[in-house]
Amino acid sequence: MMGMEKKLSAKANFFLTVIFVIFVIFLLHLANVYMNAYQLKILNLMAIYGIMAVSLNLINGITGIFSLGHAGFILVGAYTAALLTLTPEQKEISFIIEPI
Repeated sequence: MMGMEKKLSAKANFFLTVIFVIFVIFLLHLANVYMNAYQLKILNLMAIYGIMAVSLNLINGITGIFSLGHAGFILVGAYTAALLTLTPEQKEISFIIEPI
């Protein structure tokens, strides 16, 4: 009897997951239609920071493992984004001055 309950629970879990994914896709389509570029950028950043917060909570909070990997990924991403926003002239100056 216990195995049958577990099988029904897995089916219900899968069904709810599919419904949730369809709902999120529908909301993202509505956001794309009714929001401007600035609002979409803010929504995108909120999603990225939310994923980072959940992963940090999973690693540090639930498992209790202290990891600097998250900070390292954020560091590499921020440094790359900063370099990509510079003009070519600023990049040349920063690569000359940076090692000094």
